[in-house]
Amino acid sequence: MIFVQGHKGGMDAAALAVASQHIAQQSCDAVACALMSAHKAAQCCTDAVERALASAHKAAQCIAEAARAVASQHEAQQSLHEVSPQFEFRYL
Repeated sequence: MIFVQGHKGGMDAAALAVASQHIAQQSCDAVACALMSAHKAAQCCTDAVERALASAHKAAQCIAEAARAVASQHEAQQSLHEVSPQFEFRYL
């Protein structure tokens, strides 16, 4: 910090005001930088969450498709076992 010597504190007060303004500007810059970093981090987290949700959705679709296939296979097996009486064979 640079203080300018002058009248009984008149210039010192002006120099102090300039220095305070400079410090305030640096603080604002630091806050802006922190906010930008937080925003970027939030974007990264959001992207990761969206990817995870998309993967979970795809997995749920695969599971549902597999369940439908199993149900269809089960239904087909049941219909094979349910032979109509006209086609029933009896061994004597």
